[in-house]
This record gives sequence, C-alpha cells and structure tokens, in this order.
Amino acid sequence: MPISQWADWTVLFRYRRIEDPTLYWLDLSVGLLLVAASEELVCRRLAFGWLSSAGKNGFQIVAISAVLFAFAHWARGLGNIILALLVGLLYMALYLQLKRIWPLVVAHWLDDFIAFS
Repeated sequence: MPISQWADWTVLFRYRRIEDPTLYWLDLSVGLLLVAASEELVCRRLAFGWLSSAGKNGFQIVAISAVLFAFAHWARGLGNIILALLVGLLYMALYLQLKRIWPLVVAHWLDDFIAFS
C-alpha cells in the first residue's frame, strides 16, 4: 500500500483524472515524455556537469543529484520522495556508466507511463 493512502497528510495535491480518452492518452504519451526528458536533462546531464565541475567525485554526484531529484517530487508525498530518491540513485549511476541521456529518458518515461496509466 502506498504511503499516501495511510498517511494522507504527506500529499500536497493529487492530479485530476482526464476524462477525455484522447487527451488522457496524449498526456500519458507526449506529456510524460516531455516530463521525462526535462527531468533527465536537469537532474542527470546538468547536475552531472555542475557537480563534476565543482570537483565532486562519483559517489557525491550520485547522492547529491538523487536528493535533488527526490525533492523535485515532494508534492506527491513522502512515499514519492523515497521512491524518487532510489530511482535517482539508480539513474545517475547508470548515467555515469552510459554517458548517454536518452536511455534514461526512455526508462523514466516507461516508469511514469506505467505508474500513471
């Protein structure tokens, strides 16, 4: 059971369901792709550049960027912060290995698509 179901106080807002099926699937596909691309560019590529130019090592880059990614998801509650922290750790570790952003954008989009559908 998600934390937000038994600790409702951790959630600041909820998304309204889109009733029109065409708009719903458009939002799930294109909308979430734009979200995934922007979050990966900021929380992986830009964070990597900023943190590495500040002299941070690989562990510090992974940890700091994951915390930033987690707090970007604070509005959905404590459970989402914890999940985003774990995903952020994994995604930055993968980015350090791959040095490519698009596989992470696709993974992020698939994760969001499954979660929201």
